[in-house]
Amino acid sequence: MIKLENRYPNFMEAMQSMKQGTDMRLDSSSISKIEYRMTFHILNNKLGDISLELNEVFSNEVSITFTTIKNFMKQAQTTSRLVKNDLSVEEWIGLISTTMIEHNSNTGYANKNCTLS
Repeated sequence: MIKLENRYPNFMEAMQSMKQGTDMRLDSSSISKIEYRMTFHILNNKLGDISLELNEVFSNEVSITFTTIKNFMKQAQTTSRLVKNDLSVEEWIGLISTTMIEHNSNTGYANKNCTLS
């Protein structure tokens, strides 16, 4: 089986572009999921983690999921629309940004600190 990162190379390139200057790091990569993780701080205090995942939903479809975790508990989660084929780098950046904005607007997410640029 081929890893998701090899099936969606433009997603990987979009993430490389968007994570510049952040502590966003590749946490795992498999045939069904790519996960990036970022820790957010205020005044040197760790507030939690943001997880950005590309998940295979069906055999030929994926979605992006943002999850905020604080004190080992999920605080908020937002999932994008389904994607059937690898988008262009610009389209991935747009979808990631739109999903991030929606996630930051989630009333269950009190700390509006999820940014990649």
